[in-house]
Amino acid sequence: MSENETRRDDVLPEVSDETLARIETRVFDAIGRERREVRSGARRRRRVWQGVGAAAAIVAVAAVISPAVLQGIGGAGSGADSGVTLSRDGAESGGGESGAVPEGAPAPDAGTAEDSAVRPGAADDAGEVAREVIRTGSATIVVDDVSAAADEISALATEFDGWVESLSIGEDATRTTEDGVVTEYIPVPPNGGWVSIRVPADRLDAVMARLDDVGEVTGTRVGTEDVSTVTRDLRARIDAARASVERLTALLEQSGSVADLVEVEAQLSARQAELESLEQQLEYYESQVAMSTLSVTLTEEAPPVEPDPAGFGDGLEAGWNGLLATLNGIVIALGFLLPWLAVIGLAWLIVWAILRAARSRRGARVEEAGD
Repeated sequence: MSENETRRDDVLPEVSDETLARIETRVFDAIGRERREVRSGARRRRRVWQGVGAAAAIVAVAAVISPAVLQGIGGAGSGADSGVTLSRDGAESGGGESGAVPEGAPAPDAGTAEDSAVRPGAADDAGEVAREVIRTGSATIVVDDVSAAADEISALATEFDGWVESLSIGEDATRTTEDGVVTEYIPVPPNGGWVSIRVPADRLDAVMARLDDVGEVTGTRVGTEDVSTVTRDLRARIDAARASVERLTALLEQSGSVADLVEVEAQLSARQAELESLEQQLEYYESQVAMSTLSVTLTEEAPPVEPDPAGFGDGLEAGWNGLLATLNGIVIALGFLLPWLAVIGLAWLIVWAILRAARSRRGARVEEAGD
């Protein structure tokens, strides 16, 4: 072979620019696929670790909230103590009256204060206008037998010319008016009772002093409310209403036409209704001034609880019970979270499938463009 022929064999064929561009595109596509595979593997590993972390967080949250969940489940099954409620009225001295203001009664102008030297019917410093004061009392007594103590307080009210307004043993009590309208809710301690009595206002202190005979008095309170301004205003309005009724009655006798008669009768009916309402309000305040309300809460002394001896066995038992309670709480919490996790997982799968389909279509378009 000659030297010229050897040189021709060593010379490579000339490559066009289009061929070079195609080769370069395929190389870059291969590099891009490798990078995508690396990133996809990293994402898969990251999702695995995220799932492990989420599971650990759920277990930790379940362990924390399990005591509260167990306590709520245990409290829902417990029932309240049954009790007996009794309400009696004093037929001789108007026992149907209650300590609440009847509907339509105006609010007192003066506030309620603690017990002072003021007494019902006492005159003021000037000695001209008598003050009308509502006095109320309350006490808490620790007794051995709630029912027997309630009977003693009832007898005490009768002894001092009073009566039992309401009595409740073993369940929460309510104060109601004569019409049955609840005006006050009174919580009663477990295994306890509540008694409300009405006694003459000037004998309230003597009755409260006798409560020491019933049991151990742990707290007392006497409140006063000056309603002098309210009662004076009511009396003035009553006088004006009576005068208006008398004038309208006189006009009714002098009415000549039917139209005048009808108009005067309508005005007279309205004035009479207003007069009756004012008289009822005044009667209520006068009865509250004359008779005081004493509310007594009765509680039984709790028996002393002897502490259990502490030792290794007690600690082991307490730890075992705590472990069972925690596991039970975790199971309950997982049962609570499972429906939520199922919904969240289904949504995540749908999103993942949509994203994967989009990536596949994007990769297919890139390959078609490279070819």
